[in-house]
Amino acid sequence: MRPPHLARRLLDGCLDADAAEAIGGDLTEEFQRRIARGRSPLWMRVWFWRQTVVAVAWRWRAPAPRSLAGAGRRTMVETLWTEARQTFRAVRRSPGFALGAIVPLALAIGLATSVFAVVHAVLLRPLPIPRPDRLVAVGEQPAGESIGNIGFQTFLDFRDQATSFDGFAAIRGWSPTLTSPATVRLNGMRVTSGYFSMLGIKPALGRDFTVDEDTPETRRVAILSDALWRREFGSDPGVVDRVIKLNEVEYRVVGVLPASFEDVVGTARYSPSEIWSPLGYKAGADSTCRGCRHLRAVASIKPGVTEVAANQELRSLQASYMKQFPADYDAEDVAAVERISSVIARPLARPLYVLFTAVMLVLTIAAANAASLMVARAADQEHERALRAALGASRGQLMRQRGIEALIVAGGAGAVGLGIGLALTSWLVAHAPTTIPRAELVGVNYSVLLFVLAAVVLTAGIMAMLPALSGALRPIGRAGSTPGRATDTRARVRAREGLIVVDVAIALMLAVGAGAMVRSVERLLAVDTGFNPADVYQMGLSGVGPRWNEDEVVRAFQRDLVARVRQLPGVEGAAIAGQIPLGGNYDTRGGYLEERQTDRSEDSVDFQRYSVTPDYLNVMGIPLKRGRGIADADRGNSPLVMVINETAARKFWPDQDPIGRRVVFPAGGGKKKTLTVVGIVGDVRHYQLDEPPDPQMYLPQEQMTDSSMTLVVKSPRFADVLPAIREEVRALGPDVPIFGVAPMASLIADSAATRRFTAALLGVFAVVAVLMTAAGLYGLVAYAVSRRTREFGIRLALGAPKGRIRRLVIARGALLTAAGGALGLLLSMPLTRLLRDQLYETSALDTAAVAVGLLALIATSALAHAVPVARATSVSPTVALRGE
Repeated sequence: MRPPHLARRLLDGCLDADAAEAIGGDLTEEFQRRIARGRSPLWMRVWFWRQTVVAVAWRWRAPAPRSLAGAGRRTMVETLWTEARQTFRAVRRSPGFALGAIVPLALAIGLATSVFAVVHAVLLRPLPIPRPDRLVAVGEQPAGESIGNIGFQTFLDFRDQATSFDGFAAIRGWSPTLTSPATVRLNGMRVTSGYFSMLGIKPALGRDFTVDEDTPETRRVAILSDALWRREFGSDPGVVDRVIKLNEVEYRVVGVLPASFEDVVGTARYSPSEIWSPLGYKAGADSTCRGCRHLRAVASIKPGVTEVAANQELRSLQASYMKQFPADYDAEDVAAVERISSVIARPLARPLYVLFTAVMLVLTIAAANAASLMVARAADQEHERALRAALGASRGQLMRQRGIEALIVAGGAGAVGLGIGLALTSWLVAHAPTTIPRAELVGVNYSVLLFVLAAVVLTAGIMAMLPALSGALRPIGRAGSTPGRATDTRARVRAREGLIVVDVAIALMLAVGAGAMVRSVERLLAVDTGFNPADVYQMGLSGVGPRWNEDEVVRAFQRDLVARVRQLPGVEGAAIAGQIPLGGNYDTRGGYLEERQTDRSEDSVDFQRYSVTPDYLNVMGIPLKRGRGIADADRGNSPLVMVINETAARKFWPDQDPIGRRVVFPAGGGKKKTLTVVGIVGDVRHYQLDEPPDPQMYLPQEQMTDSSMTLVVKSPRFADVLPAIREEVRALGPDVPIFGVAPMASLIADSAATRRFTAALLGVFAVVAVLMTAAGLYGLVAYAVSRRTREFGIRLALGAPKGRIRRLVIARGALLTAAGGALGLLLSMPLTRLLRDQLYETSALDTAAVAVGLLALIATSALAHAVPVARATSVSPTVALRGE
């Protein structure tokens, strides 16, 4: 039996021919002898490999042969290993150089790794579904806005008439409460039949929904996510066909999705779901009108059909619907499609690309500083290179040594940086805004490791090539031959100074960008939200069970709960609303103005609906401008009324008095509801802080009841009264879950969370960049001072004032700082243009941000010059001359 072939190849490649033949022969002979004695072949192969590794490792540690006679017989691998070992020892003998290069590089690589891990998970990682590039969101899109909702009847027409798609589904958010076997509030979606087959997903257990189950009478079936199945049902395969209770209604489980399924549609349109049930709509019902745009749609484009062609077809279809049903469509809305991957990434694509660009600029500064150190080190090693050249080393060998040195430094920085990146990635995931999609996928994987490897190789290339390009590795015959002395060529000096100019420019760019983001966040948080969040808290309530389908039950619960909570000590006000500002719960209702009676699409009107109890406006601090608010007398049997905001008044009744005007809304089944405007209130920021208010209307809960509601309470001692509020809820509705308890101020903070996070990280990167620039500038000035010690000593001996010496040292550094500042201001324009979508009422080159950045540069330059200037002015002439 022969020994392992690869082990013999390793010996031949790592040892010289004589050693490989001798050691390999002995090992082979012993291997065969032991096999002949009956030893296990597998064990003997392991033994042979272990002996091979020991032999190679011993040869690695052995001193290099002193004789040059056998040098020509070395293998390339052995030569490289020997040079790498020698170079590593040389780097280890220079701890100042090693630490000065490795520490900043490691920090920069760690920062870049953590940001790339997020970018890869959110923006670059493919969606785990078949044909992810064909899955699109479908909706109505006003000019300049994102894709919105769609009405059920419009969805049906698109699904039945559009030929560009091989799958179409409508979805709606759903938050059921699992009351059996345990009481848990779940995130879910209601979907039309064919939804999972359109995604290319088959349940791991059970089956998909059928067409017959997508009706109001038969929709009480559910499909579970793998995580919910494991968490609440103990991974029981018998869960299929089991009856569970959702909102106190019996549902039958028909399937469980595979563990690999990722709810990309829920991530894009709502939030990741864990349970699904059929939508179960029936044409003609109140919620199925064309103007009732509370659904969202997804579709799968057929192979061979472009996204543009699909978009054009839907717009053509919608144009025909607008002619047939002009009162049900807004003239500003057009049908639109957009890839689901783009919908997921859109909110964070620009901030993440900005952060990635910023952190790569930080890495550029670190690489430039390391390259500058390599240039200085190459200059200091001229005498050593001259000796090696005299002993027969070629220019290629000298350059190879410099490349190995760069790889050792960059590799060490990469290893340390990977550890830093792991820690920072965990921190980013833990502290990132909850709005970051696919955050659970952020981590270190093969792509991240390849990124680190690429960063190491590129950095090593810059560190190795710059000394050669600057002339630090010029032919030895032109090098100085005095040990301990090195002459700086003009090219070498310019190379190091050029790197400092780049450092200063990048640092200023990041400082200006971070300053602009901070100013933007400050202005965003100072915007008038239209309501007063001070001491106001919100909590979600949901009536579950068949009895909550009765409007009168819901009304009685709301009246009694509000009355009881108002009586609690420490409560200044309480009210109930179906939707709250910045709460992520939207309901757009379309209608037309009664006085026009034209039924033209250009005369249609859309409102954001708020169904509220009478004291809501007072509790929220929304100012009443004219007329009256919602009153106790506005009951279900009284005339239908509405309160509108100022934007609606200006848009729909310009130069007119809206009070007393009437708006007609479709109610399904051909019915209509006519509401009278009784009051005007101030505008409220409903979607986001940076989005202008839309037309809004406030309706009495008594006249349009929501069983899923939000209780808002104004109390300076909310924490003390919260237990009593919970008791009142349980007393009136034992089956009503309470969730999402939070101050209204937190909704404002959450609305700006992504911008705050971006500004904070940009600020960190800017500080790191400034500190690295200070270190690089200090190194350049200190090195220049050390090279001019004799000159300064002679000048002082001849009577030159210290102020002149000080000016000589500062002048060059100040000029480099000024050049870098000017370049940085020019380069800040394209960088800050990336921030344009993230800036609120702030110029990309904000004056205050630029001023702060320039002051930071001046402080950095002064800090970097302090020690070298002190050293230059304290040179003793006698000591300087004695050194010569």
